[in-house]
Amino acid sequence: MDFVVELEVYSMSVAKDTAADPVAQKKSRKGLSQRKLTPKKLLTPKLLRPVESPGGPNAVRSTNFTNVASLQLTMSHVNQTHFTLSKVPFSSPLQGSVHLRLNCTMETQVEEERGFLTMFEDVGGFGSWLRRWCVLKGGRLSFWKYPDEEKNREPMGVVDLKACVSERIDLVSRDECARPNTFEVALVAKQELGSAPATECQDVPSTVRRWISADTREERLDWCAKLNETLANLRTWHSDALRPIKSFTKKDGFHV
Repeated sequence: MDFVVELEVYSMSVAKDTAADPVAQKKSRKGLSQRKLTPKKLLTPKLLRPVESPGGPNAVRSTNFTNVASLQLTMSHVNQTHFTLSKVPFSSPLQGSVHLRLNCTMETQVEEERGFLTMFEDVGGFGSWLRRWCVLKGGRLSFWKYPDEEKNREPMGVVDLKACVSERIDLVSRDECARPNTFEVALVAKQELGSAPATECQDVPSTVRRWISADTREERLDWCAKLNETLANLRTWHSDALRPIKSFTKKDGFHV
């Protein structure tokens, strides 16, 4: 999905200012002195007479504005602030560029999702399944130990779905994980909140495969649907959201 915004710049031609012309100033002062000598009762009817257009009451006057530059904006320009104008005449006082601040938001907001999920985490070098209270909101999956901590504490961790490189969030094969109703979110490690700096291997960034388990099949399907809908919106309306990659490296051999 994309959009195209056409930005056009117009300029107006202005007649020469006669205030700096000595001859025009002299004529203006002469007319003003003559008006001062004219009785007020003779001037009043003339001043109150309505001024009509030379072309009649239905005449349409041509504008003095002319198109001097244009600019086309698309989704790829969202994070830019400096743009070059096209078709700028050589005689134009414009510098040929424009500075804009663009803000793009999702067309549809995914309904917030809350509930308990069990996350596989690295605890002291050992893998462990820990139950967390999770909230999906604004493209981020935040989690706490208990539901009441959501209102008065910062989350223990945040999964930023902009850093997700999974094509789809779906069920993990039982060959990889024996725990039922487990789905996987692959993230670029260096963009995950709280993660240690990751090293990049050539052109493929180091990633983290986060395993998350729901209590039932129905809950897993519901969470996966909401997560995939959020991913689709982020990748459509946010140019800084990462795109899926098929190959990635595992961090320290753990699925965290």
